[in-house]
Amino acid sequence: MDTIDRAPTARLLSTEAIASYRRDGYVVVPKLIGPTHVAACIDAISGLASGRIPTRKTEIALEPDVDATEIQPEHRENLIRKFAWFVEDSDALRAAAMSRRLHLMLDQILGQGRVLLQDMALIKPPRIGGAKPWHQDASYFRVSDPQLIIGVWIALDAASRDNGCMEVIPGSHLDGPAVHVPEEDVNQCTIRPDQLRLSDRVQLELSPG
Repeated sequence: MDTIDRAPTARLLSTEAIASYRRDGYVVVPKLIGPTHVAACIDAISGLASGRIPTRKTEIALEPDVDATEIQPEHRENLIRKFAWFVEDSDALRAAAMSRRLHLMLDQILGQGRVLLQDMALIKPPRIGGAKPWHQDASYFRVSDPQLIIGVWIALDAASRDNGCMEVIPGSHLDGPAVHVPEEDVNQCTIRPDQLRLSDRVQLELSPG
């Protein structure tokens, strides 16, 4: 696993990057974790999927059309929609969530001191991967002040336009909470179409790490 630089302050967020985060609602940090650590995280995800790594705390959700009762762990790797609560089951994934460089950057944005509210890995299985509808993460949280929460997303594979990278609408957070419409699945909701400015959307193409 990659070691932490002895002088991490040389690679913290610039004043311009922090201003961009406040204005746009997101900021891209290249090479947050290195290739050795990325490979270890991928191996951990694969191990949790196949059962090679015990899932003591990890929760695994399959794609909606997959019958979990008919799938053995060793056959489910290409059927998984997401993982949750895995940091206690994998040293590599816990180290990514607790990266010193990452938390020094979060100190710059939030101030010191925080708790890990949620850990999750979103997967897009080949051929059957379902859409991730437009939403604000705060619509899923039960908190009094969602502005005290920051979501950190680390790409483990290359995310491109061709394979469906994340899309954002810069500055939409400044308008406050958007109206969301519940979907048939009680665990999903989507922003009401008239509240979206899709002409302003930005595709965030990212390299691993």
